[in-house]
Amino acid sequence: MSPRKASPSVPDGFYHAGGGGRGALVAAAWGAVTTLVVAMSSAHGGGASASVAVPSVSAILVSSLTPIAVGLCAAACFGGSGGAGDSRLADALWLPRTLRAAFRHALAGCAAGAFLALPLMWITGATRAVLSPLGIPDSVQPALRWLLSDTTPFATKCALGFSAIALAPLSEEILYRALLWRGLAAIWPRRAAVVVAAVFFAALHLQLAIMPALVVLSLALSFAFRRMSLVGAVAMHASFNAANFALALLMSGD
Repeated sequence: MSPRKASPSVPDGFYHAGGGGRGALVAAAWGAVTTLVVAMSSAHGGGASASVAVPSVSAILVSSLTPIAVGLCAAACFGGSGGAGDSRLADALWLPRTLRAAFRHALAGCAAGAFLALPLMWITGATRAVLSPLGIPDSVQPALRWLLSDTTPFATKCALGFSAIALAPLSEEILYRALLWRGLAAIWPRRAAVVVAAVFFAALHLQLAIMPALVVLSLALSFAFRRMSLVGAVAMHASFNAANFALALLMSGD
């Protein structure tokens, strides 16, 4: 087969290959439930200012690998038949057909993610400047608090970094691009679907100051997914997270 090329056009079944409403429902349900658990855990712990127990390396890896398994199972059960001539799972995940195409998409995605890092940091800074006079607290995600804490073991910081740079981008692109966005686009107007998926993705992070930047990031990731493949979107997401992770390490002085 010829490699799947980056093109404005996609097969007619591209959006339905994500599993339609069933795929979108699985992704949305998983995101909503896990976010609710995190919010309740944070509230029970006394909010962002309270000390939060640092998770073990195994807990970090299990919590990062579980959504990947959920996404793959949903894609295998509900996705596929996108009309591209690939296997059911390859259609559902929108995988490149050759290693050469995958390598090309990975390079392009990494470059795009690194390019976006600084502009999105500026957007986040501007959002914080607007929210601060309004008295809206700027909470910090638990993972970042653990990363910046002097008491966090080095092995735990390595696990957090691996999760943020490798595992989280893979799970989130499977769930929120391959399944949620395409599933919604199969049953809703496509422009509405991409916006709703972007806002949903941003809201899952439970931090108002970074929501505008994450909406922009989600739109860019959807574009990368559609024009390239899952590999391009994951590489772009991983590159963006790596830039932010490196900045956090510099801030911590490690």
